[in-house]
Amino acid sequence: MVYYETNRLATRLAYNFRGDYIECTVNCGSTSPEAQSRAEAGYLDFNSSVNFETMGQKLTLSLEVLNLTDEEEYSFLGYENRANILNAPGRTILLGLRGQF
Repeated sequence: MVYYETNRLATRLAYNFRGDYIECTVNCGSTSPEAQSRAEAGYLDFNSSVNFETMGQKLTLSLEVLNLTDEEEYSFLGYENRANILNAPGRTILLGLRGQF
């Protein structure tokens, strides 16, 4: 994680990684006798906010981008080349304005 913060500006870039793990070992919704596993995945997220004052009101404008690299998730049965479920959540962009009155 890399971040920079002052009274007016805050910005952060974070990378999260999770290795392979077993999701299910019995009755996994398929006819395969092998365990269902989730493949490793890494996610890069960014957020930034700026504080300012206008007309006597304190405001914060924020931007958050989740899954910046548009990483896909997939599950597999036994071996990684036997994909079972593909989830493509895509990139999420959130823009916000918060006020203090």
